[in-house]
Amino acid sequence: MIRIKKILIANRGEIAIRIEKTARRMGIMTVAIFSEKDSKSLHVLKCDEAYKIDGESLSDTYLNIQKIIQIAQATNCDAIHPGYGFLAEDPNFAKACEEENILFIGPKSEVISVMGNKLQARKLVEEIGIPITKGHSGCIEEIVSKKNSLKFPILVKAAAGGGGKGMRIVHSIDELEESLNATSREAENYFGDGTVYIEKYLESPRHIEVQILGDNYGNIIHLFERECSLQRRYQKIIEEAPSISLDDKKRKEITNAAVQIAKKIAYSSAGTIEFMLDKNLDFYFLEMNTRIQVEHPVTELITGIDIVEQQLKICDGEQLSLNQQDIKISGHAIETRIYAENPEDNFFPSSGKMSYYSSPQNENIRIDSAYSIASEVYSDFDPMISKLISYGKNREEAINHLESALENYYVHGINSNIQFLKHLINNSNYKENNISTSFIEDNLNKLLIYKDLKDTLTTKVICTALLITLKPREESQSVWQSIGYWRIHQKLKFELEGKKHEIKYTKVDLDINVLINNSAFVISEVNYSKNKISFNLNGEYIKCVYSLTQELAIYISLNGFQYKVNRLDILDESRNWERERSEQNIKKNLFSPMPGKVVKINVNEGQEVKKDQSLIIIEAMKMENKLLATHDTIIEKINVIIGQQVDPEIALIEFAENSSTANNEKIIDIKN
Repeated sequence: MIRIKKILIANRGEIAIRIEKTARRMGIMTVAIFSEKDSKSLHVLKCDEAYKIDGESLSDTYLNIQKIIQIAQATNCDAIHPGYGFLAEDPNFAKACEEENILFIGPKSEVISVMGNKLQARKLVEEIGIPITKGHSGCIEEIVSKKNSLKFPILVKAAAGGGGKGMRIVHSIDELEESLNATSREAENYFGDGTVYIEKYLESPRHIEVQILGDNYGNIIHLFERECSLQRRYQKIIEEAPSISLDDKKRKEITNAAVQIAKKIAYSSAGTIEFMLDKNLDFYFLEMNTRIQVEHPVTELITGIDIVEQQLKICDGEQLSLNQQDIKISGHAIETRIYAENPEDNFFPSSGKMSYYSSPQNENIRIDSAYSIASEVYSDFDPMISKLISYGKNREEAINHLESALENYYVHGINSNIQFLKHLINNSNYKENNISTSFIEDNLNKLLIYKDLKDTLTTKVICTALLITLKPREESQSVWQSIGYWRIHQKLKFELEGKKHEIKYTKVDLDINVLINNSAFVISEVNYSKNKISFNLNGEYIKCVYSLTQELAIYISLNGFQYKVNRLDILDESRNWERERSEQNIKKNLFSPMPGKVVKINVNEGQEVKKDQSLIIIEAMKMENKLLATHDTIIEKINVIIGQQVDPEIALIEFAENSSTANNEKIIDIKN
């Protein structure tokens, strides 16, 4: 009998919805918390109750322990589930719950404290004989003083926190001090602890993690492992279970090591022990995440075990009802993280209003999403839109289901990595498991080769944009339509991928004759449905999905690619003038591509800067983003200060008259 009757979910987005789903099935009521921007979010609608936390910043809302505890008390919650991120691995949050007699759905605060600090965790693991990579810790000045004795490349890491945040590979002495300072700054911002350390960097390593469960009676089991080697910016984007890199012997060794670590600290609740494997498949302890993981669904699919349910039962004082010998692997599961980002622009995060959102529905597909309809994606939060998980009787079948699902997943109005993921899972090296944590970085140009294929569909996209522009307005019965919209406007101009296209057209009976950049085409058999259009182009049948933004840009999904088309014709003359004015403005000023906070200014007024020199670092969507100069220029005026919140309308830096331009299009060193 469950004693917990009501829980507060101290999180947002898809993980809050995921927790609510299991709680509801178990008959447990849920309380959501939300900031002003999240007032219409799906997790707010799903939970039984929802309470707003006043404040603008994360520290005032989702990171405010006192406010969250007060809401839990006011709503008579028995327990708090922290999800992942935010306060999930903050021992102070767990301790505050303990002091207020609120059950914390996770391990004890002292366990979080020990394992949450990588230096302490490494020491503990080394004591029980499990391999770790060699490393150094200390203040930044102390580490820098040892630089001549270091063997590069090395890995710089935050001692607190996890999930790859703040991690950097340093290839030479020249990069060391800047990387240490940047990692320390991020660690202080995200985890409240700027302590850093360095360790040996394994060349082409694999990332394997083991899911464990422990109760309050000393029982520890594992739910096998997950392969998490495919990463960008040290953040996982594809995870799968089981790992096909391990044979039965190695699987037993690594899972036994994980259980041994968990027993050493008397771990309770769900947790994950992470390891790095070198090219010989020798493993080294990496860290422990004392919470549920983003990628837990793949483990649930191959074992049939609801990990959130187990967390709730353990927190409620129940003994594990599962024995290790009862846990079996069945089938194969793969998770892809759908991010609001642009892989073609160094995975730069994207925020804004979606113009269309549609996710695939299939019995072999699971989607854990923060969205069910087109919504606003804010720069304040992590850029993950959803998790798309496929399941099959084997890996090949799981890949096939995943490919089909990605083909039918549409996010318009902002950038996403859907197209990149589709091409990644079709890469022969991925299919043959020739991967490592550096695979994406080392092969990015090859993985982005699909950009060249996009250009081959230009004519089809322009014809689609024409038909969308000329689509009959069903709600209007104006004289314009009755006499024929086609005959009034016989010339249009579009912009696609930075290139301008002029279209001339005439309607002949049921066909449309089109001239695009002096090439002739015939469009026939046009059919419209909601956000979909099909037509015949010179004998070839075309079918695509489209949407319009509030600014009247056209988004088109065709053959697995996504395009954005802008109108440039005379009907849009005012917008053309605004566009030209904006382009001229960018030549004179530096703007942030999205709302964020200034965390560092690297230049001074009057300073000459070179192309690719870092000007300002903006923190947005839980990432640090360097804004670089694209040309040699001179800094005339700096309009912002460190700590200032900025938006795309604010000119951060003004450049001297007649100096070369600089802007924010090239971004490097993005960290989650």
